[in-house]
Amino acid sequence: MEFALIKDGTVENVIVCDEQLDLPGYDDVVRVDNLDTKPGPGWTYAGEIFAPLVSAAPPVVLGVLTHDKWAIAADDVEIVTLTYTADEAVCFVVNDEINVVEPVDSVATLEISADAVGPIRVEVRGQRLVLAATEVAA
Repeated sequence: MEFALIKDGTVENVIVCDEQLDLPGYDDVVRVDNLDTKPGPGWTYAGEIFAPLVSAAPPVVLGVLTHDKWAIAADDVEIVTLTYTADEAVCFVVNDEINVVEPVDSVATLEISADAVGPIRVEVRGQRLVLAATEVAA
């Protein structure tokens, strides 16, 4: 027979045993081999009802600098969105101008535009990239 070990409303483990045991440290031990869908670790349990584990969002890889464009028109309207994944404030250095950004859900976001033609140099924690600000079409 298979039994789910329940603690604080969550399946901690599923064990195989010849008889139901009263195990210390668990709130309940419930037979599950007779169910159509067998619960597993992480499932919730409430009032004889098991619910599957909800998939968590994939973990954020920290220290990643990204951008959505390589070039923008130097019209001071078009923007480039820069992001950097971090758990604490991030300093984006854009052409020697420092922009401190607090991350939200481990993502610091900075939007920039250009008012002159030329390279836009960006540095974040030792990572560098160069974007192009191009002439505005007439």
